[in-house]
Amino acid sequence: IPNIFYAGMLQYDGDQNIPNNYLVSPPKIQGSVSEYLCSENIKSFAISETQKYGHVTYFWNGNKSGYINKDLENYIEIPSDNCPFNEKPEMKAMEITEKSINLLNSKEYDFARINFPNGDMVGHTGDFDATVTSLEVTDKCTEKLVKTINKLEGITIILADHGNADKMFSIKNNEKIPQTAHTLNPVPFAIINADEKLSFAEISTPGLANVASTICNLLGYEAPKDYDQSLLNDK
Repeated sequence: IPNIFYAGMLQYDGDQNIPNNYLVSPPKIQGSVSEYLCSENIKSFAISETQKYGHVTYFWNGNKSGYINKDLENYIEIPSDNCPFNEKPEMKAMEITEKSINLLNSKEYDFARINFPNGDMVGHTGDFDATVTSLEVTDKCTEKLVKTINKLEGITIILADHGNADKMFSIKNNEKIPQTAHTLNPVPFAIINADEKLSFAEISTPGLANVASTICNLLGYEAPKDYDQSLLNDK
């Protein structure tokens, strides 16, 4: 066995120190939107199945484990099935939806973040038909959530953090080549608000960095000054 020193590009898990040796230190994220909302006593819940549970908790909170304020937050993990994603493309979308609707109808929470992993995880398999099924299920579940939120006179944001199921194959020599990686296509961002028409700001290159301020504004707060600009006009 050769005596070689290995180092990762960066440390992707600070809690478990994986990898131990790395070239670029991970960013220290302070003042995440969850920290801001907790400071304003906003009660929230986060929910997904195991595959994306960390994305609505650990990563959302700026690579921090645990609750920011357990008195104000509720994290729910629906256990994922232990099988290839294309064998059960609906995954746990329906269970996530029903649990979310129950929590929303309790009227205990001011803000919720809900993640459906279907388009990403099934998209990675390269199985076109299974991916279509996964998105049909996600569409139905999203519709149920929107109807519930509209009845509660709330506001829904629908977005993705990257593409995947939007491009399932490429054409090479007149043959379809499955594409299983994330895409670089722009992702849609939709706000559904039954009460009033919203006015969007003129931003040359809107992106995910603008979402945190937008969330603060929709909840009726001014975003911290070090956040990127909101997608909404100041008014």
